[in-house]
Amino acid sequence: MRKFCGMLVCAAVFGLLGQTSQAAQLSMTGTVVGPAAENGLPFAFTLDYTGAAATSTAVTGGVLQVGAHVWNTVLGGTNPNISVVGNSLQVSVQFSGPSSLGAGTAVSFLSFTISGPAIGPNATEANINSIRNGATAGSGSVLVIPNAPFSGNNLVLQGNPSFVPEPGSVGLLLAIGAVVGGRRYLRRRSATVA
Repeated sequence: MRKFCGMLVCAAVFGLLGQTSQAAQLSMTGTVVGPAAENGLPFAFTLDYTGAAATSTAVTGGVLQVGAHVWNTVLGGTNPNISVVGNSLQVSVQFSGPSSLGAGTAVSFLSFTISGPAIGPNATEANINSIRNGATAGSGSVLVIPNAPFSGNNLVLQGNPSFVPEPGSVGLLLAIGAVVGGRRYLRRRSATVA
């Protein structure tokens, strides 16, 4: 059992170390707001980036979903970025081509602001995570041209700033739980044997 627990802990540690080489991610969920027929429609985005010492960093990939429409190719030549301005993140990303259901053939552009406590003026991963994890507000829009089947070109987005732990954090908690649970099991086992 000790060998198994040791292997489990090693696997968890190597898994967490392996995640550090991946691009960082910024995610947000929420709903479309306004008088349009899309009011209450859910949206979500996840953007890949690498932190930078400058005030902005390039977005290298991402996915945007509004209702059943999914855009998953970031248009690189349009300078997609995440900028730190005071205590907020400003996201500007243009997606290539239409959504999975055909909307936004000409333009699909996400503009979003997330407000929260910054730890510095730069677009480092730590600062972006600080603002996102402590977010008090998130709002923005998606410009979709042509807009069919949406009722308008500009969909107003209201973000849900509640914190959702990253997969690495969940892995760390599971590893700690496995170690503590394994130790308790070994103590009980040795107590019943004696």
